[in-house]
Amino acid sequence: MQIATDAHVTLRYAVALESDAKPDCDADGQVTEFIAGRGQILAGLEAKLGGRNEGERLELVLPPAEAFGEHDPALELSVPFSDFPDGAREHLKPGVRFRGPHPSDPARVVGFTVREVSDEAVLASGNHPLAGKTLRVACEVLAVREATEDELSGGGCGSGGCGSGSCGSGSCGSGSCGSHEGHDHEHDHEHGHSHGGGCGSGGCGCH
Repeated sequence: MQIATDAHVTLRYAVALESDAKPDCDADGQVTEFIAGRGQILAGLEAKLGGRNEGERLELVLPPAEAFGEHDPALELSVPFSDFPDGAREHLKPGVRFRGPHPSDPARVVGFTVREVSDEAVLASGNHPLAGKTLRVACEVLAVREATEDELSGGGCGSGGCGSGSCGSGSCGSGSCGSHEGHDHEHDHEHGHSHGGGCGSGGCGCH
């Protein structure tokens, strides 16, 4: 069976930056499961897996546009504590995430990660740690089958994977597809400020 929409896929993969040693999915890979066509892995990777068969091994290159996007300087923000709700300050530590609108596109919701905390403000980034990076992916299609009705309805959609909300459990090159630094808490703080259109108010997974 080939990988196609609504197929359940078991994939072993390892990821490295373009400048790092070649990834080895046998030595460093981790196994993930996903339902094809459901946006559970990076779109660029999923596109290259389409039509592949069980047992196939691939070595792929994902430029930023097919991985975690280009680095956006507008998403590097300094947000005064006064722009957060009362009581939020104690939760705002490096690595903590919150959600807010894109500074130049308020209709677009972005996940921000706290990078630094000063006496008066929080330095936060809406860029994924691997934004602007070209990735190399070594992978093997371990199994392809029809997804069950339960899996298709969301009751068992796999273990998450490269580019899903579950990525971030390790560092690039160790078999994980990206890393979130520090804590992995996400807070639904809504706040606004006057810097470039405001920062203040969805989950982002790892895309």
